[in-house]
Amino acid sequence: MTKVKGILNLIAFIFTILIVLYGLTKGFDTLELFMHLIYFGVLILSQIENLKEVIYK
Repeated sequence: MTKVKGILNLIAFIFTILIVLYGLTKGFDTLELFMHLIYFGVLILSQIENLKEVIYK
């Protein structure tokens, strides 16, 4: 994994957290909330895979 890819993944992760927190405070409709939570879960899983790749390399 390149350093740039890692930085971009980190930025996407932080923005996703901010989007979910903003939506929880301002109010999401149910469908929008589930879409963001699914995306957030996929992003967490991809970060875990990236960490595994770095640790076990």
